[in-house]
Amino acid sequence: AQRGFAYLATDTGLLRWNVVTQSFTTPLLSGFSLRGIDLTTDGSTLLAGSAGLSGGQLQLHRVDLATGQVATVLVPAQPGETTVWDVVAMANGRALFTTLSSAFAPVRELRLADNAVTVRTDHPNAVLQLTTPTNVVRSADGSRAWFAVANDSNGPMFTYDATSNSFPASRNLGDFLFSSMLSLSRDG
Repeated sequence: AQRGFAYLATDTGLLRWNVVTQSFTTPLLSGFSLRGIDLTTDGSTLLAGSAGLSGGQLQLHRVDLATGQVATVLVPAQPGETTVWDVVAMANGRALFTTLSSAFAPVRELRLADNAVTVRTDHPNAVLQLTTPTNVVRSADGSRAWFAVANDSNGPMFTYDATSNSFPASRNLGDFLFSSMLSLSRDG
């Protein structure tokens, strides 16, 4: 995998910043309006969610950073869904992603070994209202993720544990989390 790069999702593609030369290199995914991005914990693959649908399907792009090859995983959209909003690549070979929706949308799991996508129904908010997006971050080691549901006056938040492949904790903050930013410690 390429090292020494920072990646930026934009409305026109994926920009790559070379931290050694302090310059942009050839962009990837040109022409795609991108949202959430994350690197796998080994740094070999970048995942990027796309704004908009393709033939009624959500688009999640996988970029092999050693070759630059792109594979797009298409996921049937539920009514109201328009965009893969945020994504986290976990240490257990799974990625979890959320979508932007005018209705209700689930948390989905992408199995990295074979690109199989499933809906996760075992988390505390089994149906997330995403008229304003749900943000998710992960720890640097990929052991834990943290979700914050924005468009809910209860302010629900919950965690995901990669070792047990479960959602062990949830809390309500009692307020909308529209502009909340998240961060986790290195080991979750």
